[in-house]
Amino acid sequence: MNHWQIVLQPLLAFKNSLAEAPLIIPILTFAEVSFIKAELAQRGYLGQAEMHYKTGVEAAVKLWGEDLPSDYFDNPLAAYDNSLSRILTQKYFGLFFTDLQAWYEHRRTGLPVLPTTTAMENNQEMPERLYYPIDEVDRNYDNYLKAIEQMGPDQINTKVWWNK
Repeated sequence: MNHWQIVLQPLLAFKNSLAEAPLIIPILTFAEVSFIKAELAQRGYLGQAEMHYKTGVEAAVKLWGEDLPSDYFDNPLAAYDNSLSRILTQKYFGLFFTDLQAWYEHRRTGLPVLPTTTAMENNQEMPERLYYPIDEVDRNYDNYLKAIEQMGPDQINTKVWWNK
């Protein structure tokens, strides 16, 4: 069993029910707040990164109506290992159905390191941004042109202003 299968194991039991009615649409969950605290602690701004990490993992699984296996953190691939990478990998999983938040976090941090395949488009790179909506281009064309002049081409690999 590889790393991704092990850390995702709690989700596999109920994966089919995640996309069925009634859907929940999380915005800012207790799990996400716990992972934010874990990251802050890991960076030296708060104490007890491990406690916040474990709380975040458990809250992320409970959000979907499941219980975390009692031995989940006994596995070395899921246990807190004093790394930012471990925290942000679990945060990525915990944000799976929170709009585009997992992507935003990956863009912000570059973590987790995601697996790639030759079947992926865009040279196996995560997009930097979204295209401008077609309505914006149609209804606000002059300002659209000004924006792309200032920020760069309207392409998925053009870095946004704060990430240059």
